[in-house]
Amino acid sequence: MDYKKKLEFYVAASVFLIGVFFTYQAFQIRPFLIDVVGPRALPLSLSILLIMGSLSIFLRAILGNVGKIQKGYGFKDSNVKRIISVIISGAIYVVCFWAFGYFLATFVTIGLIMMAFGHTNIIKIILFSLIASLIYQFIFMGMMGLYDPAGEVLDLRKYTNWIIGA
Repeated sequence: MDYKKKLEFYVAASVFLIGVFFTYQAFQIRPFLIDVVGPRALPLSLSILLIMGSLSIFLRAILGNVGKIQKGYGFKDSNVKRIISVIISGAIYVVCFWAFGYFLATFVTIGLIMMAFGHTNIIKIILFSLIASLIYQFIFMGMMGLYDPAGEVLDLRKYTNWIIGA
């Protein structure tokens, strides 16, 4: 089996597993009201789209419709250090989310990802991370009404509730 076809199978499997995990997590969100569109609608929609996308990639690979390898495709020419940095950032996000909640986890992770992609200006990193975290908090907790769980180590919601108007 050629490299690209094998890589497509790995990508399909990875995306499928992520979609199944997100589906499980979406069903952990308890609806506040009996509405057609509740707080789990967006996460559930995204998880279903991930699963459908993974099936599309899988079928394309089975049918051999993967095309030719272009320069920079896959992991042969990839910056492995950057890939590992992004994966570690995701793990740090989970730990920070558990410990301190959504806002600080988002702030820290955006900064780490910016550094992984070569940004070095600390003021720009902090400002962009802060602005993005404020916007995300407003959209997801304020406009969409998603639940913002307390951090297990430190509950920062009393400092961030003003963002959502609470």
